[in-house]
Amino acid sequence: MVAPYGYESKTGWTLQDLCGETMQQFDANELLGNFSDDVRNNWTRPVAMNGPQDVVVVDTQGDALQTVPASEEPQVPLTNTKIYHDYPRNLCTFSVTSGEGVSAWHDNQQYYQDHGRHN
Repeated sequence: MVAPYGYESKTGWTLQDLCGETMQQFDANELLGNFSDDVRNNWTRPVAMNGPQDVVVVDTQGDALQTVPASEEPQVPLTNTKIYHDYPRNLCTFSVTSGEGVSAWHDNQQYYQDHGRHN
């Protein structure tokens, strides 16, 4: 998605309970991991999400045009120029306190020059 500030990548998850039913109206939070630069940069680090969720948990990745190196609109094909990443990023449910509750998902957040990705 093209944003007025470079790029904005959105990743969404639906969570299922032990019976396979999609969860609705639940609290969730994320605990960000250790940030590591892939290249020298001045990109803004994200703030952990917390709060009530409907059905889909959405994570937004992006940065401003005034960065070094400059963020870009998404390219075709997407570039593989890595800027920084954090690991492990944990998504927890049943609490709005960062890192508390039930760990539902963990992954690596990778920020590229023209997009973001969860690996």
